[in-house]
Amino acid sequence: MRNRRWLADGIAALSLLLLVTAEIMGYIANHGWAIGNVAGGGAFVIGFGGVGWLLWLRVPHNPIGWSFSVSGLASAVAFLAHGWAGLALTGQIEPDMLTRASAMVDTYGWLVAIPLAVPVP
Repeated sequence: MRNRRWLADGIAALSLLLLVTAEIMGYIANHGWAIGNVAGGGAFVIGFGGVGWLLWLRVPHNPIGWSFSVSGLASAVAFLAHGWAGLALTGQIEPDMLTRASAMVDTYGWLVAIPLAVPVP
């Protein structure tokens, strides 16, 4: 039981860390806060990730909590990739293989995040 708590807390903390990092990258790339990025990315990561974390802690054998937590993490990774690709598009960093991979994750990251957020009975 303790290992599950540790894993749930770790996924939640990593999701929040990635979200904050993505927000900072978005701030640097846009030379200011972009409200759409904050609202869209933050709502999905905090919404699904937070509900998944709470479900995981309260009902650890429920697969919906696991699914929502991983969906929030996948969305945070895609949001971080969006920030990195934005930095490359604005000329803040040099385009390289990591930038291309980030653009692919930014484009297709929803293919992992959205299906995990839909509970199937």
